[in-house]
Amino acid sequence: QTCALPICIRAVFLKLRDLKLAALQGLDAEGGVKAAEGALRQLWTETILPDGDSQSPRPVEELLGSGPILWIFDGLDEVFLPDQRALVTKAIEKQVRLAPGTGRQQDRFLVTSRVQGYFDPEVEFNDDFFEMEIRKLEFDESCRFIRLWFPEAERVEFPQNPEAVEKEIGRAHV
Repeated sequence: QTCALPICIRAVFLKLRDLKLAALQGLDAEGGVKAAEGALRQLWTETILPDGDSQSPRPVEELLGSGPILWIFDGLDEVFLPDQRALVTKAIEKQVRLAPGTGRQQDRFLVTSRVQGYFDPEVEFNDDFFEMEIRKLEFDESCRFIRLWFPEAERVEFPQNPEAVEKEIGRAHV
């Protein structure tokens, strides 16, 4: 398969760790996917309009009118809860599936994830996605990743008890 990009493509870098996913709690699959789509739209708007000027659609219109876009959904594994990660995966798949019907057939989509966040069968992308492993981390890179990632995961998983999380983080050594 070829992965060539169209000439003059612009990139939109979306950090999935910044998704606001509280609205996904307790929803059925269909409602959860719709809520995840809304969270992706909100993230997209906040990325393009970082100063919060959501009243002015001009930057959005300029971006969409400028030609093909490479949508980079960075850090799927940073959506820590597997059920939320599965809903975000479905929402991304839906955006990719609908892009040609919206005149965006030249757009490309890239989803990044560490392998750890990708083993759950409910989180796998459909066959429209091509999976690649870029490279393994060196030992010192792995240690740095562990020191940075796990504390953040603990904070998300146990927000009701931040003092205990900080205490455990302080005791952990890599």
